[in-house]
Amino acid sequence: MCGRFTVILKGKDLKDEFEVEAPPEFAYESYNVAPTQTVPIIHLDQNQKRQFSVMEWGFLPPWAKDHKAPLRPINARLETVNSSAMFKPAFQKRRCLIPAAGFY
Repeated sequence: MCGRFTVILKGKDLKDEFEVEAPPEFAYESYNVAPTQTVPIIHLDQNQKRQFSVMEWGFLPPWAKDHKAPLRPINARLETVNSSAMFKPAFQKRRCLIPAAGFY
């Protein structure tokens, strides 16, 4: 993924496109989403049901003690994501969908 992306999303779109509940008044529009900004995501809860959340863009490595880690990666290589100590646990168990409209 690149370093910036675009999101244009409304609560109704989330329900129609992704079959997930979001506040009907929810709207998120940004043409320049940068790392560390909050973005809407869709993820599975413990019961394997789709959930909507808003989270900060960036990856917190398993060994980080808090969310203020100085170097937080924003992407991973497909070739090594399932074998890298940094990404393997998250790749196997904590995936999410980021409904981006475009990237650059």
